[in-house]
Amino acid sequence: MPSSLGSRLLVSAEVARGRKEIALVEADGLGLSFVTRNGSINLAPAWGPEGAVGYMSYLRGNPDWVVNGLPFSTRSGLNAAGAWSPDGTLLALSVAESANSDLVLLDAKSGVERRRLTHHSGVDTSPSWSPDGKSLAFVSDRSGSPQVWILELESGALRALSQGGYAAAPVWSPLGESI
Repeated sequence: MPSSLGSRLLVSAEVARGRKEIALVEADGLGLSFVTRNGSINLAPAWGPEGAVGYMSYLRGNPDWVVNGLPFSTRSGLNAAGAWSPDGTLLALSVAESANSDLVLLDAKSGVERRRLTHHSGVDTSPSWSPDGKSLAFVSDRSGSPQVWILELESGALRALSQGGYAAAPVWSPLGESI
C-alpha cells in the first residue's frame, strides 16, 4: 500500500553490528521491507530505470555494484556511488582500482565501460546527473578538501562549484536550477 505521500525511500539499515541491509520504507516512516537479506554490508542504494535498485555490496568480499541483486560492476577495488542518467541508458560510477577513485560511465544494460570521466590523483565520487543529462556534479578532493565540481559531459569542461568547508553528496533540483 502506498504511503500517504505516495513515495518510497531506499535506505541502508544497520540490522546488526557489521551488517547493513538495503530496505524500502514508505515516506511516512512505515512499511519497512528488506531488499537484501544477505548478511553482508550493503551501502549507498540508488533508484534506477523502471524501479531497478542499485547498491554497493561486500557480499563477495569486494565492494561491488549490484543491480536488482545481481553483480553489475565487479572490477577489483571499489565500485560505488552509482547514478543512472535521466534517460536510464548510462550509469555513472565511482571506481577505484588503486588508492584513489575516478568516475566512469557504464552502459546501463551491459555494464561495459563507455568512457572514463576523470583520471586524477584525488578522490572523485558521488556523481549526480543534471536533469537534462548534460552535466554531472560530483565530489572531489582534488583542491585539498572535498568540494562539489561540475563536469560538462560534451566538452569535458570542469569547474569547482564549492570552496571551503567539506562538501558531500550533491543532488540537483528537479529543474536543474540549483544543487
